Amino acid sequence: MTTIARHLSLPLDDDLELARRVESGIPALAIRFLMESLGLGSIARTAALVNMSAKTAERRVRAKALLSPDESERVVRLIRIVTQAERVLENNENARRWMAKPLAILGGKSPLEMSATEPGARAVEQALGRLEHGVFA
Repeated sequence: MTTIARHLSLPLDDDLELARRVESGIPALAIRFLMESLGLGSIARTAALVNMSAKTAERRVRAKALLSPDESERVVRLIRIVTQAERVLENNENARRWMAKPLAILGGKSPLEMSATEPGARAVEQALGRLEHGVFA
């Protein structure tokens, strides 16, 4: 389990429990954990990746509030991808570099950019699956 999921006690391997947690709202602190894990340098940059306004994200993190279910779902989507990337690429640093690099398989966009939407996130997961199984073309 990635550090982010562990810090937030997110059951990434239990979809029913994770759905319950998303519906209740996960802690906004998840945005800070993502920022640190991905080396993004600001909550504003991280918020943009999960389609949140920078001011809203900063306010919720500062207040130690919960995210709405929609916001939680988008944050959990990115946490799942980061977790998969860390597992496949064996550590956070490799995952961080891979997530930021534009890839031909993703139409020249980076996995971070693609993860902003559900279909894009599925494409990133497929790319990671190909890497994991040694299928590079």
